[in-house]
Amino acid sequence: MISIDAIGANINATTTTTGTIDVDGVDGVSLNSTGGTLNVGNDADAQAINIGTGAAARTISVGNQTGATTLDLDAGTGGITLDTQSGGAISIDAIAAGINVTTTTSGDISITSAGDILNTTGAGSAGGEFDVTTGNGTATFAGGAIDLNTGTGGIASGATGGAGGAFTADGGTGGAGIEGVTPYAGGAGGGFTFTGGTGGAGDGTDTGGNTGGDAGAGGAFSVTGGTGGAGQAGTVDPAQPADGGDVSLTGGAGGAGAGTSDNSDGGDVVLTSGTVGTGGAGSAGATGVIRMVSPTDYLHEIVQLENTTQTVQLFAGTVAPSGAVTGLAGSLYLRDTGSGGEAYVNTSNASGTTWTKLDQSGVTSADRQDVYDNQGVTAVNLTTNATLDLEGAGLVWSIRDDLEAALFSITEGSAGGTSAITFGGDVDTFDCNAVANDFAVGIAVDSAGGLTDTIYIGLGGSVNGETGAANTIQPGSGGSLTVQGGAAASNSGNLTLATQTGGTGGAETAGDISITAGAAGVGSGTEGGDIGVTTGAGDGTASGGDLTVTTGTSGSGATGNGGDFSVTCGASSATNGAGGAASMTTGAGAGTGNGGLCQLASGAGGATSGVGGEIDLTAGAGGGTGAGGAIDINAGNSGGGATGTGGAVTIDAGASAATNGAGGAISLTTGAGAGTGNGGALGLTSGASGGGATGDAGDITLTGGAAGSTDGDGGSILLVPGAGAGTGAEGTVGIDSALGLSSTVFRLDRTDGTSGATVDLYTGSVDPESSVTASAGDVYFEDGATNGIWIKETGDNTNTGWEQVVTTSAQVRRNFFQDTIDTEVAPSTPIQASDFTGNVLPVKPSSDFSFDTDAQVFLNGVLLMNGSGNEVSSGTGNEIDVEASGPTFRVNDVVTIIYYTNSTNNTA
Repeated sequence: MISIDAIGANINATTTTTGTIDVDGVDGVSLNSTGGTLNVGNDADAQAINIGTGAAARTISVGNQTGATTLDLDAGTGGITLDTQSGGAISIDAIAAGINVTTTTSGDISITSAGDILNTTGAGSAGGEFDVTTGNGTATFAGGAIDLNTGTGGIASGATGGAGGAFTADGGTGGAGIEGVTPYAGGAGGGFTFTGGTGGAGDGTDTGGNTGGDAGAGGAFSVTGGTGGAGQAGTVDPAQPADGGDVSLTGGAGGAGAGTSDNSDGGDVVLTSGTVGTGGAGSAGATGVIRMVSPTDYLHEIVQLENTTQTVQLFAGTVAPSGAVTGLAGSLYLRDTGSGGEAYVNTSNASGTTWTKLDQSGVTSADRQDVYDNQGVTAVNLTTNATLDLEGAGLVWSIRDDLEAALFSITEGSAGGTSAITFGGDVDTFDCNAVANDFAVGIAVDSAGGLTDTIYIGLGGSVNGETGAANTIQPGSGGSLTVQGGAAASNSGNLTLATQTGGTGGAETAGDISITAGAAGVGSGTEGGDIGVTTGAGDGTASGGDLTVTTGTSGSGATGNGGDFSVTCGASSATNGAGGAASMTTGAGAGTGNGGLCQLASGAGGATSGVGGEIDLTAGAGGGTGAGGAIDINAGNSGGGATGTGGAVTIDAGASAATNGAGGAISLTTGAGAGTGNGGALGLTSGASGGGATGDAGDITLTGGAAGSTDGDGGSILLVPGAGAGTGAEGTVGIDSALGLSSTVFRLDRTDGTSGATVDLYTGSVDPESSVTASAGDVYFEDGATNGIWIKETGDNTNTGWEQVVTTSAQVRRNFFQDTIDTEVAPSTPIQASDFTGNVLPVKPSSDFSFDTDAQVFLNGVLLMNGSGNEVSSGTGNEIDVEASGPTFRVNDVVTIIYYTNSTNNTA
């Protein structure tokens, strides 16, 4: 034994340059300090410290469990590593204290195990709780999430791959009661609860007291089965993919009874939707729903209901399931047709696509024969609207007789336009006793299928009898009747109205043809029936059909007259009814074809002294306060081609061929009014131009006749308004523009070719300057603020250069002011009279003119404001406001103002 003692001093064992200090004791080595800290590696030397690193199986102990002994392990960024050999466990035990694993600022806590991670709780009166809680979020950072994931299965070469790790969470089993003085009940099994996090509350208001932020939504709870593995391609036998993992919710089994005790119920599986939020003053929230959703279409069930012996399915969709959806017998299919709902039950054998629609009317039998037989003689009372749909082209619904022959059939043909209602050949009599037979698009009648058959009406038992009664074809009350020839691929059929010839007795007259429109009924405002005769329109280059009305020639005797042709409009006999109108309109041309000619020609007079036949167009007179009948002459419109013109209306008076005879006059005179009625208006309106780029609207030209004699005067054109009566005003000669301010109202022109002699007259209610576009020399009459006359002094096709013509009582004066600034004036500051040398700034006019609308302000010769201004404005009194965007007026700057006054306002 070697003892080294130092009393009152230190013992140093040091190698000064190289070498190590090796302390090795056979029976042990002890390092102790009775009065101070025992330090190992306390010098700031970056050298490793090894404790128990020798390759020998030994126990290495650090610290003890006496009293308040503390074990503090600190490490820098290199971390702390705890490793054991295979089979060696790492145990961390805390007696009556917690174990804290914390990252103080950032960094994850990762627990990785090649085997299981077990949770063994301590013993006690209650089972130990396993509590995993992440940190709360701060500021805008989210709270820490808990992510529990199992491991992926291992990949093996030439062997089956390892299964993915399962995730299992079980509530604890309740403890059994122990027999004592009195029996004790067993403890309840531990519950298993997954609850999504509560959404964060929205802030009430923002810092400005405005609308608050919305609250966050509650965390969703999602349970999803695992995805099946994908199959891999193989040369001979490819690997099959696996099914996705099921999600099972199973209530707990009831405990078994013992002896005579009751058996317990199995645990329920309860799905409860979220309740409505309350407390807000807005609209009410909706209760959450329990949804069962299939990720595929209507061909797959949404829900499958099973017990130990039977399985049924629940489907939903929009199509009819029969023949399309395969289901188990007894399964249900709920259909949304778009306009209603239907329910079907699968009636297949075991499984299939046979579905039977559930009858909602309460019929208990699905056999239609039973339904018809059970009806018996009792009528079926239909209390709601019902429809029989033929769902398919060519489907037929028939009623047959005892020999199976169709009596009445309805054929569906909407897709090809072949829908038909047919009465079969075994129908002996079609007896229709309806009060009215209404055919929406007409009726076709064929006596026996022939082309030239005669259809008789009102035979009375005799086809050619002499005593046939008068028959009438008459539409329903107020209806129209049209009789027309049949259409064909070639020529259309003719329509002939012909009476039979007179009898052979010598005095028999031929049958008359009478077309008479119905008279109006009794009452105010009803009209007499119209008679319309319209020829057919031509096609291609063919002409429209002619309309020929020819009266019969007279007989060969001495006095017989030719047949008269009379078109007379009916006169109104009602209190306020209008006389009937007569209208003759020719057909419109097509392409380059002209409009049809409308010609009225009277007969020529006899050779000796006969007067030419007169053409008299006289409209019917009105009755009571009714207006006189109008005469409307309209030429036909041109066709749609490039060059066709509209039909002209020409009225030519006859020229005189006599020595001194006057030419025939043309007089257009409208009817005079009666009582308080107005006189008839006379309107001349030229045609509007076409929609092309260059077509002009038609002119209206009134040209007086030129004199042909030596000293004859040319014919004048007079526009004479009518004179008023009583307190009525005289009529005016008005010239109006159909467009806006820049449209000429009246033009003064010359026809002798004098250059520049055209002057346009305009009128309006605004100042024309910058508003009315015209040419130099034009005149504008203003009916507005100034009520003046303006002349376009300069510029063609511009809206500037207008000067107002003033009267002698109000003449415009142009005033001039110029002075030097003696005090600097910054922007946004008024310029006053005192800011000028000599204090001579003029006072703004009190009316008619002002600095801000009529003045021109110059700074050192640069125009600052003209009109409404852009850098200076009016102000008050004799001030000028400098705008914020204006310049700084400096000392010795020259300001020039040109302004205007008039003779009635000379303030300056």
